[in-house]
Amino acid sequence: MLRPLKARFDRVWGEFSPDYAFFNVLAVLTGIGAGLAAIGLNYLIIFMRWLFIADGNVMDMGLPIYVVGAIVILAPAIGGLLVGLIIKFIAKEARGGGVQEVMESMAVNGGRIRPRVVLVKTISTAITIGSGGASGKEGPIVLIGSALGSSLGQALGLNPYQTKVLVACGSAGGISAIFNTPIAAVFFPIELILGEFKTRSFIPIVIASVFANITRRVVLAMIGSDEKFVFGADEGAIARAFELASIWEFGLYIVLGVTAAIVAAIFIKTLYTTQEVFHKLKVPMLIKPALGGLFVGLIGFMFLAFTGESTYVFGIGYHHIIGFMDGDWANHSFTYLILLLGALVIFKIFATSLSLGSGASGGVFAPSLYIGGMLGGAFGVVANKFAPFATADPASYVLVGMAAVFAGASRATITAMLIMFEMTGSYDIILPLMLACVISDGIGAFLLKDNIYTMQLRNKGLRQSEQMAADVLELHEVGYVMEKNPLTVHDSMALNTFEGVIMGSRFNNFPVVSHDGRLLGIASRSALEEWRRSKRNHSVRNIMTTDFVAVYPTDPLKDAVGLMGQSGQSILPVIDPQAEERLLGVVSGKDVIEAYRKHMEENVEQPGLVRSLMRLGKKK
Repeated sequence: MLRPLKARFDRVWGEFSPDYAFFNVLAVLTGIGAGLAAIGLNYLIIFMRWLFIADGNVMDMGLPIYVVGAIVILAPAIGGLLVGLIIKFIAKEARGGGVQEVMESMAVNGGRIRPRVVLVKTISTAITIGSGGASGKEGPIVLIGSALGSSLGQALGLNPYQTKVLVACGSAGGISAIFNTPIAAVFFPIELILGEFKTRSFIPIVIASVFANITRRVVLAMIGSDEKFVFGADEGAIARAFELASIWEFGLYIVLGVTAAIVAAIFIKTLYTTQEVFHKLKVPMLIKPALGGLFVGLIGFMFLAFTGESTYVFGIGYHHIIGFMDGDWANHSFTYLILLLGALVIFKIFATSLSLGSGASGGVFAPSLYIGGMLGGAFGVVANKFAPFATADPASYVLVGMAAVFAGASRATITAMLIMFEMTGSYDIILPLMLACVISDGIGAFLLKDNIYTMQLRNKGLRQSEQMAADVLELHEVGYVMEKNPLTVHDSMALNTFEGVIMGSRFNNFPVVSHDGRLLGIASRSALEEWRRSKRNHSVRNIMTTDFVAVYPTDPLKDAVGLMGQSGQSILPVIDPQAEERLLGVVSGKDVIEAYRKHMEENVEQPGLVRSLMRLGKKK
């Protein structure tokens, strides 16, 4: 009877060993740091809003219209120029959203992020949003919190797996403190960053989320700030009673889920198309964010000129969502509301794409919520107009639209559902919320292979995996591991010269190229053996084969390995999809094995954390 109890005790003690306990202490420190960083970022944004556009009240200051117009148009451009200088001379991590950079560090660098990112990302994000850039603070706080966790892991000499878990702890802490949603914050890194749902990583992430939220509550209470911190100290709360008016509304929410998926796909394509346009633009890098900011300023001025009320697309924009829910727009006509809300959906997509595509700092989380809120608002206004007997208040559609667009854009559906549920505290809306989110997620996956975060990774030859220790053949593309400057031979090379090349190489197959660099075929060691027996005076052109297998850089490694086995080639030429005679590199079995070794080294947990730290201390 005692033996099973002892076995259970040994198992539990093994799971919660001194190493594991100490690691959870690191999770506490990471959570506290992320909570403080979130508070600092929020108040720095508030300061920058006051500095650049008088906290958005520039139109109420009695200034001449041309002065107001100049401020509205130029403020985002000046902010973009400052961010461009930071990117150019201090740290390139200042640009972009933040979540993608964390995902890339997990896939490539073992979770290592430069410590300077904490300060640089905080300042660049505050400048971008404060000056009117159409981006969010949630993506940057994920990178800032992750950088804190990563820096702690690197300082203590933790192995890659442990560092990655601390990165996930930092991202959870940042989301928990920014949104005041500690439960949703736990699932965000699990769905998007870590890709692992196991006790060994789940518990530290929960601990970090809890302590980040506690830090936020304690600090805000000490300074006497409003607890509704997610939307800023002066912008009220989204928590209110939502309802489902009738069973017939489920049909409307299905349509809203489908529409949200389409809008999310348009948002993703617009964002990355704009990014490509700015990438190809022949102007200095530091000028690009300023140019993007100038266009955002023009969009903001357009709304100000036509509505006389607000720039609308500037900054995060949560106060517009709350204003709609509070009925601030109730006095406007049906036609005006539909035109305004529809225009906000379209131009917020453009404004965010211009801000982030040009290289400014900020996230896509908040813009996707804003776009979804305006889409849901328009949908709710139409539903109430034509079916008032069977529909709830438009505010319910705003909430569901926010979650559905984010779910369709990010595919982080659990996070989307939980974050809206936690922010509202209303259980009555949970069923339509769940339904619209999963529909948007499913249709979004059908419309686009990648989500808003992984598309950038795919462009770099990386694939997002469903689990942290996934098969490296599924995780990476050929372009990630290929040898970009391979040994090639010319078709006119004499065979005795080719023989010398073979003797000094580890390969059995060699790409054959013409003098102008076109890929012509493959020359092999076995073909050279045939030449030795014939004793004829030939060149490589005479023994090469044009019947060979090649791959594209975007092909999965799994496909490349299969083709190696089928063809018998020890290397596969990697060719340009746009010009198949252009050789980009080669991939070999050794390249695949090296990638697999590195991947396993970074994702296998190593025991003995406390002992390792003690040894590290002795060395110092």
